[in-house]
Amino acid sequence: MQAFDFTGYRKHPRLNLWARKGCSYFVGAYGQKLAHTYGPAMRAKQKDRGYTAPNMRHFENRLCHIIMGEIFYGDRPVFINSKGKPYFGVCHHLIEDPLNYCPENLLCWLTYSQHSKADKRRRALEAVVPDGDITLIPYDRLRQLQDPRVLSDEQFAEELESIRAQGYHRVDPLVAASKEPARDFDPFVEQS
Repeated sequence: MQAFDFTGYRKHPRLNLWARKGCSYFVGAYGQKLAHTYGPAMRAKQKDRGYTAPNMRHFENRLCHIIMGEIFYGDRPVFINSKGKPYFGVCHHLIEDPLNYCPENLLCWLTYSQHSKADKRRRALEAVVPDGDITLIPYDRLRQLQDPRVLSDEQFAEELESIRAQGYHRVDPLVAASKEPARDFDPFVEQS
């Protein structure tokens, strides 16, 4: 049996789990892909907390996006709320899909107020992008737009107005690379 090549993977500081960028899954100590737990009963919208998230049953039942955040963004800091009670930093999904917990989709360790602003910004972006499909916007740009630590509310309002005026459209990378219309493009023929 050949040993698994962990090149490009990062290890969780305390759990025996590895992950890499661009992937919404974990790898175990022997290189096996590990499945998360996310049964049909968990998918129902909760009354006060949004959707539940997938977890890793055999790893302290921890939420997958929290584990991924700890691997790529470090330990969760502790913040103090307005009543003097401590709470852990919050992990925000740039694209609201609980099954998409790849590191690029996570904006980690926000305070409650920052997370509230990031949620409002995501909804505002969904309102101006065609069909509410914010997957048209690259992760790096979504991160910049939704992170209240990067853009002030005034700057975000300007950016949102710019997006509303220009629109966002999906661009075919082959067309962008050739800089001419792909009138003879056949998706089933291998491009060189």
